[in-house]
Amino acid sequence: MKNIFIFSSIIAFTLLSCNKVNNAYPVQTYTGGLDPTLYPGNITDYVAPTFSPNTNINRNVLIEDFTGHTCIFCPDAAAVAHNTEMANPGRVFVSTLHTGPTYNVLPNSFQSTSSPYYEYDFTNSVSSQIGGFFGELPGNGFLGNPSGNVSRFESTSGQISLDKNEWANKANSIISANDLRVNLQTIVNYFPSTNGAFIHIEADPVIPITNELRLVVAFYEDSIVKPQKDWQLGDIQDYVHRDLLKFHINGDMNGQKISDDNLDANGKYYYDYSLAIPSQYTAENSHLLIYVFDQVTHEVYQVIKKKFI
Repeated sequence: MKNIFIFSSIIAFTLLSCNKVNNAYPVQTYTGGLDPTLYPGNITDYVAPTFSPNTNINRNVLIEDFTGHTCIFCPDAAAVAHNTEMANPGRVFVSTLHTGPTYNVLPNSFQSTSSPYYEYDFTNSVSSQIGGFFGELPGNGFLGNPSGNVSRFESTSGQISLDKNEWANKANSIISANDLRVNLQTIVNYFPSTNGAFIHIEADPVIPITNELRLVVAFYEDSIVKPQKDWQLGDIQDYVHRDLLKFHINGDMNGQKISDDNLDANGKYYYDYSLAIPSQYTAENSHLLIYVFDQVTHEVYQVIKKKFI
């Protein structure tokens, strides 16, 4: 494997508005090797795993749910995303992005309310980047939460961000077409004694793709119980927020370019990352979503999910 990358940093939470944030699409560069402090032993003894042949024939779907905890219509959208995932096990995965605490256009700051229930700030920098980019995308932007992308796939009208009522049909149409373009595999070795992980990824374009491809490795909290406003039920104290995007391991929303530097003789690309799971999360309640998207069209060609434990 070539160009082993490392990422170890504290999550930077950003105070932001619900819907309209700066249109940011920066790229970060990482250098270094696997973090020896995360390996419970001598790092020279660590042997990178070998991937078995990938026999997958299915294209999976990523639903990005732009939401907020005082957005009264967001619980309905979250239910659509979750039900679509449950109806298509192993084929549909949800990314919940708190781009702001409500559905209204607000100043660029976190909005507290008179109620003490909504003091927890779900927002973070990478969610604001994604929400800002697609919220402001010319001809495709959305005005507020809830809104969503389904594999960032353009509808027949040319729209990427869709109303929640369109999510299930779009996901089903992508599954039915099954236009597989990239295969992904991952092997994650988690070390309980250090709360660290080594993440190994194989990316295999199964058809020629001329546009630049980007690989994203994203860290999620499985669920957290916090209050949520609902248009019918009011304040839901024990609301379960699911699939919460927290940060990207290999950069910002743009991830890592799939380049020939990581190409092997069999035409497959290999990437390796170190992760120190931040203390506010647990391996039991966390997972990764790994996906490849087209830098030009933004379309997500493949996504897989991996638990640490």
